[in-house]
Amino acid sequence: MVVLDDEPPAEARPKPKLKQKKERVKPDCTKQNATFWKSLKPWRGKCRTDGKWIYYWDFTHNDLEVYSKKHESIWAVPTRIPAR
Repeated sequence: MVVLDDEPPAEARPKPKLKQKKERVKPDCTKQNATFWKSLKPWRGKCRTDGKWIYYWDFTHNDLEVYSKKHESIWAVPTRIPAR
């Protein structure tokens, strides 16, 4: 880049602001402290059952997924507050 004596020097661009890192929030209720999950009987691997429904812990959304015996998804139960 050539600058002539008549031209003012080029101004530097402002530096872009860095994005702040999001703080990871620990969930209130996890598989380890969920008393309801612990009260269920083991059933075929990572699933548990109460005899009527099949429950699976969804780590992605941190909730319980409830299935019928035919493995049809019925609903997801949010686990926001740990049971005491």
